[in-house]
Amino acid sequence: MKNILQKTLKILAKLILKRYQPKVIAITGSVGKTGAKDAINHILKDYFFVYTNYKNYNNEIGLPLTIIGRISPGRSIFGWVKIIFFAFGLIIYKQKYPEILILEMGIDRPGDMDYLCSIVKPDIAVVTAVSHSHFQYFSSLEHIKEEKQKLVKNTKNSGMVILNHDDPLVLSMKDVSQTQVLSFGFSSDANLKLIDLKYRLDKESDYFGGIHVKLDYQGAVLPIQLEKIINDSGLYAILAASLVALKSNLNLVDIGEKLKSFSLAPGRMNYLKGINNSHIIDDSYNASPASVCLAVKTLEKLNFSTKKYVVLGDILEIGAYKKSGFSLIAKAIKKAKIDYVLLFGDIIKELKDDLEESSVAKDRIIIFSSQQSLTEFLKTKLNEDDVVLIKGSQGARMEKITKAILKSSKDAKYLVRQDKQWQD
Repeated sequence: MKNILQKTLKILAKLILKRYQPKVIAITGSVGKTGAKDAINHILKDYFFVYTNYKNYNNEIGLPLTIIGRISPGRSIFGWVKIIFFAFGLIIYKQKYPEILILEMGIDRPGDMDYLCSIVKPDIAVVTAVSHSHFQYFSSLEHIKEEKQKLVKNTKNSGMVILNHDDPLVLSMKDVSQTQVLSFGFSSDANLKLIDLKYRLDKESDYFGGIHVKLDYQGAVLPIQLEKIINDSGLYAILAASLVALKSNLNLVDIGEKLKSFSLAPGRMNYLKGINNSHIIDDSYNASPASVCLAVKTLEKLNFSTKKYVVLGDILEIGAYKKSGFSLIAKAIKKAKIDYVLLFGDIIKELKDDLEESSVAKDRIIIFSSQQSLTEFLKTKLNEDDVVLIKGSQGARMEKITKAILKSSKDAKYLVRQDKQWQD
């Protein structure tokens, strides 16, 4: 039944695309896909009729549903029949349809991108990063790159490819592109780059972070203040989005104005106020070694805290990369001078050996057998201006720890996985 449904949705999605001819912006990458997608949507939505993926609808079922414009009814056969009839209605009767589709395209196994590209060929392809997410299904980073760069190969000849200049594997994809290539990053060689980056650490504001930065596009420089972005992942997201917007005929000033109010989705490096006037950086949506290192790097830059805590749950789907991935995490934690590393999970507890090898003091590494005991520890230890980073894979459900140490329970609305389905 799933195979029949999948093929039906694919056919309907392709017919809808042929009928309405929307501009398609497709995004892939091991990390940063959702941030880039949300930033692009944030800028363009006031200028165009835009539609984008609901939540993480980025696979062989979710992508066609996004094109159709409907949410999965789960196991309801009647619900799926309604979606199919709705799709037929779009095909038969001309209706109002988005001018632009912003599609996140995720892979976790070889062949996934081939299937997604058989549904849609993008006008603009964005690649954010290549790292060891879903490494258990690939034999090397090069194989992950090869799978993701199929999106670049399938971009329309009249289109454009936008690449992260700071990621060598991503930048190398320019060699397989059949169309114009632009890049973004911190590198001086990028087409759109960030310069004069300064963190704003204002204890009195509603936001812990905030960054002053300048966008430099082909010599045109615009200073902007990002009140809700505190990490490099957020900066890469706004860079990718800005290039897309520039190539959608928006000017740099309007783009900068829109970016002031941009924030990342729940569970992705968001600042929240914690108990005892502490500061929480909630990155509980998901985790890979690369994203953990990026998150820890942010803590390294925040220098007014009393103590820095890193709370890590299990990191899943990294397969044979676990050993080298954990080694990188340990080195990042050592470099950031983290005061306490709190571990919860059968997999992540193995990080303890790597931390000790990196000369992190044994008494600063604590393994917990339950989320409750970890939460109780934080409640007794966190003081004013302490910073705690909370991160783990989706299966670790680390947002529960974040929720337990919020200063105000009202802020739970900013956490990931708070809808009824997840709560049940």
